[in-house]
Amino acid sequence: MDYIKFENVSDDISYAIGTSLRGYINEVTTNQLISMFGEPNRVPSGDGKVQLEWIIKTKVIEEDGNETDSCFTLYDWKGSAPSDDNVEWKINVGGRSQQDYWNVFDAFDIANETDFLYAYDGDGKLCQAKEGFSLHLLQMCRKEAANG
Repeated sequence: MDYIKFENVSDDISYAIGTSLRGYINEVTTNQLISMFGEPNRVPSGDGKVQLEWIIKTKVIEEDGNETDSCFTLYDWKGSAPSDDNVEWKINVGGRSQQDYWNVFDAFDIANETDFLYAYDGDGKLCQAKEGFSLHLLQMCRKEAANG
């Protein structure tokens, strides 16, 4: 079973270097994104085009132990985020590859298909990939925390 780890690195914009628009997520609220990924960076970009941005580092851990690191960004564009964090809107998704875009959907699938959003592993959030939503991951994180 593959696992994916999401880590909010929004305070370090260097992770976003080399990302570009890959697609959109429709009908999502800022508060939904905060509950999934934590707080965004609310410091406007140098050109003023982005006011709100999540930079999420990902690590996919395959069953054979192979690991792939990347990141995706979720951001408003030219003031597209509503002032009310409970209002749905269309958010831009950036990444270095199309796989980064699909990783966002994995995060939404995990949130929608499980009775817990994420199990925490240090500052990151460790999650199961969308195949098989057993509680193995949660048990593993609890064991690691106990051994801490």
